[in-house]
Amino acid sequence: MPRILVVEDETLLALDLRTTFEGVNLEVAVASTVECALQQLLLDDFSGAVLDACLHGTWAAPVAAELERRGVPYIVYSGSNQENIAEWAHPVQFLQKPAPHSALVAAVHNVLAQPRITD
Repeated sequence: MPRILVVEDETLLALDLRTTFEGVNLEVAVASTVECALQQLLLDDFSGAVLDACLHGTWAAPVAAELERRGVPYIVYSGSNQENIAEWAHPVQFLQKPAPHSALVAAVHNVLAQPRITD
């Protein structure tokens, strides 16, 4: 079963995303801070990720960089403007919050279809 990392600081939204993705047969890990997300990436292997651009007022640039370093494709699902993250995030897709669950599921399936880039 594909495993994805959801990096989201809003607890209710994180739980909603977990339920949505588990409903389409994905295994989900959730992180709410940059530090927690980086720790999850050290401990586990993921097929893809959903990344909020700003976590508790801190840009998630270190998480995006680590995902890219590991070759893990990801989407950014954020209330932040896409131009605000263009310098540090290179997602497969950007979705502006709020987005319908169907769009999120389609974006994650697109992520999972991406070839993993490894050195």
